Amino acid sequence: MRTPFWRRAFCTLLWGVCVCGLIPRAAAGPSPALASARIEREPVESSSLVSIGFVREARILEIEFRSGAIYQYLGVPQSVFEQLKKAESKGRYFAQSIRGKYEFRRIESVSK
Repeated sequence: MRTPFWRRAFCTLLWGVCVCGLIPRAAAGPSPALASARIEREPVESSSLVSIGFVREARILEIEFRSGAIYQYLGVPQSVFEQLKKAESKGRYFAQSIRGKYEFRRIESVSK
């Protein structure tokens, strides 16, 4: 018995995505150039955060923590960044509204 066409097409597409990395540009996230560019951060008053920055076009939120670690959170709406800036407790807002809700990556700290 022959494999149905739809199944062959699906398996071919799945193979292309997994093996060849054929991911549509829109689904691939922000461009590597934007993601690796230095994001200007502003200092914040917080016991856990040092500074925050945001790139509206790429929807990247960058946070420097007191530990010295710097993380970029991807696909973050500007409204979340604005609420973080306004939050009385930035650490609490981060824990409740950002941590675990957005894809992230740790980046290397830039020498001061």
